[in-house]
Amino acid sequence: MAEKQKSALSDKKMVMRAIKDSFIKLKPKTQAGNPVMLLVYISAALTTFPQKSKKRCRST
Repeated sequence: MAEKQKSALSDKKMVMRAIKDSFIKLKPKTQAGNPVMLLVYISAALTTFPQKSKKRCRST
């Protein structure tokens, strides 16, 4: 009969390795190796953290 397989999320070692790898892949040095992903990374940062702009108020 079929044996029940263990879920990947139940393996703590695998989950911890996946979390570590995800942070390693977010490093800008790693992103620079792939130009397309570097542009996505920069665009996401610029969108997430918008620069402060000077607001012009007109008095009427």
